[in-house]
Amino acid sequence: MILISNFPIFPTILTLSIPISDNENSKSRVENNYVRWLQASGADLISIHIWTSVEDINYLLTKVNGILLQGNPNNLDIQSPYYKMVKYLYKKVIEMNDSGIKMPIISFGDDLPLLCSIISEDKISISTELKYPIYEPTTIKLFNVPDKTIILNELEKEDIKYLETEYILPNNLKRIISVKNFLTDFHLSQKFNVIATSKTKDGKEYVSIIEGKKYPIIMVSFHPEYVVFETSKKFIIPETLHAIYTSRFIGNGLVFYGRKTVYFKKKGQCHRRRTSHTSMWNLDLQPGSRQHRNSVSPHRP
Repeated sequence: MILISNFPIFPTILTLSIPISDNENSKSRVENNYVRWLQASGADLISIHIWTSVEDINYLLTKVNGILLQGNPNNLDIQSPYYKMVKYLYKKVIEMNDSGIKMPIISFGDDLPLLCSIISEDKISISTELKYPIYEPTTIKLFNVPDKTIILNELEKEDIKYLETEYILPNNLKRIISVKNFLTDFHLSQKFNVIATSKTKDGKEYVSIIEGKKYPIIMVSFHPEYVVFETSKKFIIPETLHAIYTSRFIGNGLVFYGRKTVYFKKKGQCHRRRTSHTSMWNLDLQPGSRQHRNSVSPHRP
């Protein structure tokens, strides 16, 4: 069915800003790479913080079209406010999808092992901390690809070949999950498919793309947005045409899927999420202050 609307469909993606420290009132940041990366594909990005209230989060989740986790490089701690917030967002995503409202979530980099720890019922040992973080690009090896995937569905075989042979996927990774640990964990193996794996310099194989079997949840260990927007000299950024194409393809694919969630069914009727700027909040507020629902525009990180 083709949906035609007089209103432009601009998906709005919600992201959890990364705290500078584990203090509940800590300042936090949103990587500008993600803002530009998603806007280039026709989406907008707003942020919440570790101190944002449950009431405010629940309200925002009725207005946005997906959740993005940036990849928190801080230590993995189940008692940290960031961990608890991701756990709450994951719980809400499951609840919304079970009720018939599509709500995708995608995590990048070190939020892959964090989210997997949450799914495996707070098992931190599911992942391993690397002695030296991975800053160089990697390839992937397809592992167990179902007939349809969100992240690779529209890629041609020729394009997938480049992912397997060229080092075009940038990284900023401190923790990895081995294929064995993933497959032997009951909760992870029952709910998710390992789509692809990668290897460290010393040959350790780890999961690099994971997708939910039932829910639109995607986890990737790399950072595709780095290809076109990262300027730090700390990372080795691939500059080939295939790298740029892959980065844009993944961004476009996520936004395309987000557009599908603009409309949802409730009690047999089709509803449209109101994601226009005038319906969003300005989230650029001090910790503890009350958000206002009639802001002119969303917070621009």
